[in-house]
Amino acid sequence: MGFIPEEQQAEMVERLRKDLLSGKWDEKYGDYRTKETFTCALRLIVSSI
Repeated sequence: MGFIPEEQQAEMVERLRKDLLSGKWDEKYGDYRTKETFTCALRLIVSSI
């Protein structure tokens, strides 16, 4: 059980999927891939794509 309604979660996952496929996510946040450490709250999202 999460804090966000399932319908809204599905919309957010779809938006993330599109951003990853288009490269938009990397444009905005790609520099985090090169950081040695990063402290934050995370939600694990697993995809079959």
